Amino acid sequence: MPQSMKQSGASVQYARALLDLANEKNQAEAIGQEMAELGKIIESNKSLASFLGDPGISSADRTEMLNKVFKGKVSPLVMNLMGVLNSKRRLGRLHAITDADQELLDEQLG
Repeated sequence: MPQSMKQSGASVQYARALLDLANEKNQAEAIGQEMAELGKIIESNKSLASFLGDPGISSADRTEMLNKVFKGKVSPLVMNLMGVLNSKRRLGRLHAITDADQELLDEQLG
């Protein structure tokens, strides 16, 4: 198992669930690309990464920001993932989930 997956089991579980749903809709590669781009955005924007993981910011405020920034620009599947992560106060794991998703997709595609 790749090192990053060993470090965060929860991130891998979310990524696996996303990949399973994407496979059901025959969108695994498209969702994988979307997640890769999202990971790059988070990695290059440290203030966004801080905002996503800040426990002092309410889930309502994060929902508002997610809708303003991402609604209509990402697939409904990715938007739903972000909503679930936000409601469970795990949005700070989004970057790790994008990494895990890429590893799982690469493994699936061989």
